Amino acid sequence: SYNKLQLTWDAVEGANGYVVYRIESNGALTKIRTVNETSYTISKDITCGKTYRFTVKAYTLLDDSVTEVYSDYDQAGLKAKAKPATPTLVSATSTAYNKVTVKWKKVTKAYGYYIYRKEAGNADSSWKKVKTINYGDTTTAVDSKAVPGVKYVYTVKAYTKVNGRKVAGDADQKG
Repeated sequence: SYNKLQLTWDAVEGANGYVVYRIESNGALTKIRTVNETSYTISKDITCGKTYRFTVKAYTLLDDSVTEVYSDYDQAGLKAKAKPATPTLVSATSTAYNKVTVKWKKVTKAYGYYIYRKEAGNADSSWKKVKTINYGDTTTAVDSKAVPGVKYVYTVKAYTKVNGRKVAGDADQKG
């Protein structure tokens, strides 16, 4: 979502747990959390549109069950950027001769939405933006330039504004 990042990684055989770190611009590691799972959602101090780097160390416990031994870690880490959540497309229905009404579920903190379409079943067709909605509470748009007789697939992206710049999320892949 606009202020959360989900990190996932592969399990390390024999690990008792993992430590998640943010890699600062100077390369220093800031410990975020110790977890037992192979994923963690960061929801504190995350700004939409800002890129962060993270890495993970696995650890195991020695025979005394107190002493932790840590693995090496990926020094480059992985980059992640918080962005608006993906809207869920509810319907795309022909409502008139050349009009299709597209409906989706509201995204928290969305400033607006981009509506895209492409021809259904046409491998050469690409996504084209057909509408920009500038209100985050709006969950319906009308494509009034649909060509009668042509079947379309629609999708929606949410966007928010960060320092005057629009930051878009991902499109609903169901289309």
